[in-house]
Amino acid sequence: MNEKTDVTKTVDAVVLEYLKATTSSSDRSRAVLVAMITASVLVFTVIWNTGGWGKSGGGWLDARIRLREGALDFFDPRFDPKSPALAAADREFYGRVEEFLGLAGFDRRNADDKGIILKEIEDLKKIRTEQIRMIRVPFFGVIFDMNDLGLFAGITFTVVLLWLTFSLARERRNLKLTFKEAAERGQTRVCYDLLMMHQVLTVPPMRGQPFGRVWNAVPKLLYLIPAAIYFLQFKTDMDSRPIGNILSPTNTSLLTNAGITLLGLILMFTALCVALSFGADKVWAAAFKEAYPDERREAKGSGRDEPSAVVQAGGAVAP
Repeated sequence: MNEKTDVTKTVDAVVLEYLKATTSSSDRSRAVLVAMITASVLVFTVIWNTGGWGKSGGGWLDARIRLREGALDFFDPRFDPKSPALAAADREFYGRVEEFLGLAGFDRRNADDKGIILKEIEDLKKIRTEQIRMIRVPFFGVIFDMNDLGLFAGITFTVVLLWLTFSLARERRNLKLTFKEAAERGQTRVCYDLLMMHQVLTVPPMRGQPFGRVWNAVPKLLYLIPAAIYFLQFKTDMDSRPIGNILSPTNTSLLTNAGITLLGLILMFTALCVALSFGADKVWAAAFKEAYPDERREAKGSGRDEPSAVVQAGGAVAP
């Protein structure tokens, strides 16, 4: 809105400044949301790789190690994968191992093939120790133990959600101030249309089109992602407390108490973000009624959607 167009010439300079401030606050909220989703994806990637999502634990890397360890049993001539003494789950596992040996072309009578499998197990365990259990933070070069993921992820989510809460609160407040100023100057309609065109994750009511309440609610689900991912991490920490107590009871107790506190803060800020977002929707709905008070009557009387103000003005927004 730096250049003077046919539209901006009809808008007071004061209203233009309000529009710029409101657009800036909307962009800021969107940038914080992108940062939050990026952090959520990174944390979920670590949880997925470590197998924290499953009750039995273990990700793809652990599954590869277990499969090769099971393959070593086949190099024992006395081993019978279909022995009745084995449990049904073990027979199913060794069935998959036997299929793996066939696909990989390993000969259970060849000692060299056994050596290859042993080397693969050693390499995979080294990768698990150096790259999975020890997490490296890009750019900063910091390394921390995977057991501390819940603490650092919780702090990150709490800070970003707090940032997003203030951003959404400012965006909502700026919307109210802008529409109020525009109404006092008789420019509610052009102000509404200009702001509406800058929205990405908000679906304001539009003239001639039904208000998509479902589509407007879908972006709100993005605010729930950090809480869902952190709850998964928190559950993983709770399930693995016996192992943590073996390693360090003090650290385990500290992480448990910190996890409970951080989970509560994350849920609180998530609820605030959702409430503020729906509050902004109400501001948009009220502004739409003021900008287009006859919209509902026109749509009902004509039996079809009326052309929008942009079409009626030949490409320019009607003041």
